[in-house]
Amino acid sequence: MFGFILAAASSFVSEISTSIGKSEVLKRTESRYAMAFLTYFVAFFWFLGIILYQQDFKFSWESLPTFGTRVLLEIILTYVSIKAIVESSRSTFSFVRVGTMPLLLLVDIFTGYQISIPQILGISTIVLAVLFLFKNHGLEKKGIGYVVASTILAVVTISLYKYDISYYNSVATEQFLTIGFLLIYFYVAAYYSSRKNPLKLLLRPLFFMQSFGDGFAGVLGSFAYSFAPASLVVAVLRSSAILFSMLSGNVYFHEKKLLLKIFVASLLILGIILLSR
Repeated sequence: MFGFILAAASSFVSEISTSIGKSEVLKRTESRYAMAFLTYFVAFFWFLGIILYQQDFKFSWESLPTFGTRVLLEIILTYVSIKAIVESSRSTFSFVRVGTMPLLLLVDIFTGYQISIPQILGISTIVLAVLFLFKNHGLEKKGIGYVVASTILAVVTISLYKYDISYYNSVATEQFLTIGFLLIYFYVAAYYSSRKNPLKLLLRPLFFMQSFGDGFAGVLGSFAYSFAPASLVVAVLRSSAILFSMLSGNVYFHEKKLLLKIFVASLLILGIILLSR
């Protein structure tokens, strides 16, 4: 249950930061690459602080094949996800990303986790709710290709992450190093694409809040995987993200079909209850 609480809190904080980022990219006050950079900047120092506090830098060289593969795929995933966030509606992004769960469930079963019948029913309820919404035209198609791509890539990156922290590296070390590589890549990309230093954005309170929120959400979500199977953590992350994105999409981005989405959200809550049993 503690892993579920961390995941839900992560989704709430992340939605605030993501909405800020999307709004500012649409206003052209920050680029997509700068948004990616800000997403990871504060998170890097969160994990550095955890490592220093715990005085534990646990990294196994045996993890290099999976770790290196994960870093490469995380770069691609981040780029695709930013495109999906900016081009799709908030609710469409969150609803479609639920597709990660059934795929991760297969991975969890394959790697030896015992998934109970209520939990399987919970995941099934969530997936059926999304299919119902799609069939009733509650999802906008703009940017949906990027959302689907990010959904599939997330299965691989989450599985690699879960494998590394289960057999080789600590959570903080794995994330600290991964985010370090992502920061370097997106700093260079942001600078050379716009000839502007993305670090200067952090001097403005709104962008600092965006980066701080993303970093804090990343810490909460990362540790959630230490307390529950990956498919169940993602179930809560994706489901709670839907609720929060539905709210921000309606209030902040003026998205439509709220009543239909509320009905689907009730099914999602049922799914979450089943997952926690």
